[in-house]
Amino acid sequence: MGGQDDVKSTVVSFWISVNEGNYEQVLELLGSDCTVKFPSWEGVYKGREACSKFFKKFVMDKDTTETDLSFFQGFHPAGEDDGSHHLIVNWINEEGVAKNGDTYKAQYVVKWDVSGSTIREAEIIMDEKTIALIYG
Repeated sequence: MGGQDDVKSTVVSFWISVNEGNYEQVLELLGSDCTVKFPSWEGVYKGREACSKFFKKFVMDKDTTETDLSFFQGFHPAGEDDGSHHLIVNWINEEGVAKNGDTYKAQYVVKWDVSGSTIREAEIIMDEKTIALIYG
């Protein structure tokens, strides 16, 4: 395993750890200077602890009934795919029960910047109305 396979493995391990509530493992995967960008709440979270608390709230504060997680490896802002970068994108289709009791279907994107087995940055792209519906 090497390069992009390591990056995907890190992101998969992260999602599994978060969904299982294994936040010690989550902390190990987040870099000490980790940054999470989210279009709501505080907007930007910096540092391992802040990023961990964000993901705990983001995942555990919603009632998800189904999730489809797709990976796009080789994402590069300039369009090159030379294997020298460590970026990966998740497209997520999710269904669940919103805070108001209604069911929801949401689609969003998470762009990851991973160095080796350490997550340096996550940017979540999600519509504000969807955030309000899911989290209340």
